[in-house]
Amino acid sequence: MAEPKWFDKEHYLLKKAEHLQSYAKEYDGYTPEQAEELMTEAGFTPYEHFVAFGNSENVSPNAFFDVNYYVAAKAVHLSNLNHENNSNWTMQDVLDEFAEHGFTAWDHFCAFGWQEGVNPSATFDINAYLLEKTKQHNEIAHEGRSDWTVEQTKAAIADAGLNPISHYEQFGVNETVDGEALAPAAAADQAAVAAKQSGEGSVVINGTAELTLQEAVAAAEAGNLPDAYNLTAGTAEDLTVAQAGLVEDIVEGAGNAEGYNADYTLADNIANLVTASKQVADPDDDGVNVAMKVVDSYSNYAEASTKPEKITAYELTGTSGDERINVKDNFVNADTVLIAGGQGADMINIQQGTSGSVKAVFGGAISEYNSELKRYEESEDSINATGIWADYSFAKYLSNDAQALMSGANLLDVHGQSTIMVGSTAKDVFRLQDTTAVADTNIVAENPGNVTIHNFTLGEDAILLTSNAFYEAVNAALGISDPEGKTTLKNQTSADQLDLIAEHVKMQVNDNGSVTLGFKWSEVYASEGTYNGEEWTVDVSKALAYTDDSTITILGVDGFELGVTTAADFFQLA
Repeated sequence: MAEPKWFDKEHYLLKKAEHLQSYAKEYDGYTPEQAEELMTEAGFTPYEHFVAFGNSENVSPNAFFDVNYYVAAKAVHLSNLNHENNSNWTMQDVLDEFAEHGFTAWDHFCAFGWQEGVNPSATFDINAYLLEKTKQHNEIAHEGRSDWTVEQTKAAIADAGLNPISHYEQFGVNETVDGEALAPAAAADQAAVAAKQSGEGSVVINGTAELTLQEAVAAAEAGNLPDAYNLTAGTAEDLTVAQAGLVEDIVEGAGNAEGYNADYTLADNIANLVTASKQVADPDDDGVNVAMKVVDSYSNYAEASTKPEKITAYELTGTSGDERINVKDNFVNADTVLIAGGQGADMINIQQGTSGSVKAVFGGAISEYNSELKRYEESEDSINATGIWADYSFAKYLSNDAQALMSGANLLDVHGQSTIMVGSTAKDVFRLQDTTAVADTNIVAENPGNVTIHNFTLGEDAILLTSNAFYEAVNAALGISDPEGKTTLKNQTSADQLDLIAEHVKMQVNDNGSVTLGFKWSEVYASEGTYNGEEWTVDVSKALAYTDDSTITILGVDGFELGVTTAADFFQLA
């Protein structure tokens, strides 16, 4: 088989050696000489090997054709054309298109790419070459003519069965009239290609695979983990215990295993994690550095007798049913906690000082933080029952109005805790309470602090303010006592209280669309009233025992078209 001038044996052997190294670890460090030995043993010359195998493997046959550059340049070309209504072609898209039509990168360049002006490498500019050849034709009166155009030069090269690279190798290399016939690709071309090579859908052809830990685990599960690969830095998403069991072998098999640290989230049944996490994190105790956090359901966590080791953060998610998640009782002293109700009508109870470090409470599922909008996205949820309210004796503590307000809603119940409360797509009630303790005759109350609510729907969601300190004081004034120390005078959502809220809660709509509600607790409760026919009077400022303002910041308010005029619109259903 005759070897054409455009085939560069030395360059092909160099690229084939790189391909072998990317193909399997057994070829690690292979040289071009060793690659040629393998071809000779198989009965092939390098060119015969290119025709039989290398071309279909997209191994470059000469120094002027860089397959990675060409595929990226073709992606730029198709994107600029908005081909098939797609202005963002990726390298992988181009490779898939080539494969669908039976082309290798080299074959496509020879048949179409060069005539489209798609450059084969950073060192060869197609248009510059054609322009230079046209100039030379006219200067030497090629074929007795001095009126050659670029299109005519292009047609002459194509009629000869050549492309600019093969033409240069056969003729152009010796035809450097008035300077070089070859020029590097323009800077703009190289910049556009570099962007495709580093962007989404980029591919390193015949290079060692660069995989995230998540991608490597998925490939190992599917049985197609490359034999040769490197792991990229970054944190993996949720891995089950079974998946995490693959991590150590994956790290050890990577080309850059030395010094690589596996960092991932461990998500599985906590009953398994209690016994498995240490083994998964470092089964051979060889110093593999692993940082894990657990994602699990509240019910599984509540059943676990001990906590897994090496856990730095928790995400607690309710199930599809109606649940009461009392973080005080079942979840203490974690570094970071995200609590979510999941699907169903849930009550999530957070109490200051006894609930760990609660970062955010979600009415629905845990949602992503939108850094552009600076708030959590609204999570999907569905209220499918109201069983949680039947199971919990709200009748003892809340008025009929307040119970009606919460019926079938997610109740995010915060006692004296500054935190984030995230609404769902369903009905949510954000209940803010102070926290009280009775010592002798003194009532100690803690301000709920400055709470931030994300995603609030006017006319559906509501904020409910309840003060244990205030009602303890009213009970004392009426001589009412309860052996359990519980309040018997119910929290109210009466018209009188809403009037106080409308008068004393200051509403401000900010430039970014958020709403700030500011108030003193002592101002939103009456100093006198009647209960069961008995009149009472209390010193509200003393009863509430604090003077600091409270602030509720609401990010993402839907429903302003309903005609919001006072802060009270946030504290009741329309």
